[in-house]
Amino acid sequence: MEAVKYLFICAANRNRSKAAEQICKGMAQAKGKNIECQSAGVHELAERRVTKYLAD
Repeated sequence: MEAVKYLFICAANRNRSKAAEQICKGMAQAKGKNIECQSAGVHELAERRVTKYLAD
């Protein structure tokens, strides 16, 4: 079965979206779910920018 994918997005990918990604990963692991969690930012100086690849 293909994993359910979540992409958490905020401005700079430094706090909110990274925290959401880690919470999602922890919950998925604890419940034994096949879920992929990633995070990204929309600002040009974001640590990890949103790309078409991430959004797909």
